[in-house]
Amino acid sequence: MRKTCLLTLLLCVSCLMLRAQDGPKINTDRPSASESAYLLRKGDFQIETGFLYAEFNEELLGSDNIKIQAITLNSTALRYGISDKFELKLTQGLNKVRVNYGEGRITSDVQVVPTLIGFKTNLVELGEASTQLSFQGMVGGNLFMEDGEFGQADLRLMLDHVVADNFSIGGNVAARIVNGFEDKGFAYSVYGATSVSNEVGLYLEFFGSLFGEDAFLPDTHEVDAGVTYAISSTMQVDAIVGLGLSELANDFTFGFGFSVLLPRK
Repeated sequence: MRKTCLLTLLLCVSCLMLRAQDGPKINTDRPSASESAYLLRKGDFQIETGFLYAEFNEELLGSDNIKIQAITLNSTALRYGISDKFELKLTQGLNKVRVNYGEGRITSDVQVVPTLIGFKTNLVELGEASTQLSFQGMVGGNLFMEDGEFGQADLRLMLDHVVADNFSIGGNVAARIVNGFEDKGFAYSVYGATSVSNEVGLYLEFFGSLFGEDAFLPDTHEVDAGVTYAISSTMQVDAIVGLGLSELANDFTFGFGFSVLLPRK
């Protein structure tokens, strides 16, 4: 009788372990500049949020140096799986800017910008899901500001390829429109990511934007590295640090965040 009960208990534990392995596992767009080509399952809801600090220093001839600090107090993305190949997405940020010059400082109010809404869809799935090609379309703008105008768009192709069990590569290329649809340009990113363990992941990424000399936004090129830690299969924390590679890019960035997956029942 005791052996029968023990065997039954072992079978139940084995079934639970198999279900846990086959169940949903969190996969986030943050903290990198790249967007993941992988989508949520149908009915899954995911919240990704975090803090980001960026610093830019400019040396001015005959004047005090200027240090600009851009602080994203809360960058949030909400994602919902309509089907296994289509999801809805909304992103929102709370931003603040400080301009330091000599002994003076100018600090902006907290601004609720930008708001982007859109979707992500899978285009190609190759090699037993080892290669994913997806498209993301986002539009929005300063919806919570006084002008309340739609003035931004981001149309993006995303590629992810699993090279080995613990290593993958990928990247994004995007057409971007900003400032009331007046400035048009491109954004890019390439990355390599590895899994140190079942919980810890690392990545290195190069990214930037190209808007041209006449645009309000400058051309920039940056590099960042990040770490993710899976608290469980549905919760993740992350951290990121980055450096600028071009004259008008941010000199230094760092941030951290938290994400949670609420799977369908």
